[in-house]
Amino acid sequence: MLKRKERETDITNTVIGEGIAVEAGKIWGRGSVRIDGKFSGSIDITGELILGETGIIDGDIRAGKMLLAGKVTGTVGCEGLLHADQTATIIGDVSACSIMVDEGAVLNGHCKMNAKGLESELIYEEDIAAAGQEFL
Repeated sequence: MLKRKERETDITNTVIGEGIAVEAGKIWGRGSVRIDGKFSGSIDITGELILGETGIIDGDIRAGKMLLAGKVTGTVGCEGLLHADQTATIIGDVSACSIMVDEGAVLNGHCKMNAKGLESELIYEEDIAAAGQEFL
């Protein structure tokens, strides 16, 4: 099971803690995110997405790598390793470079593995170019 401090090897830039809910949001950029509360919207990041056991995501998510221990309802895209912990529930289509599903995890949807990662650039880079801004 995923504990609060486990697997946080990189700096986590954003945390949505247990007991916090964000609706109709959009998280995008370079960095990592940990969610232990509820998030409704889209996530598009280059770093790691960590979804704790109490975390719930309702929306489409994309990240460089993922460790999922909570519940996701939506399309999931991962550039690297997607690890579904034993407590994870994923309801939706999954695309990743590699996938590890622990015994006890639930994955209901189509699954596509692509050795080269995702086929298109991250959404936020298109948003930034359209806005005429640079993102460091």
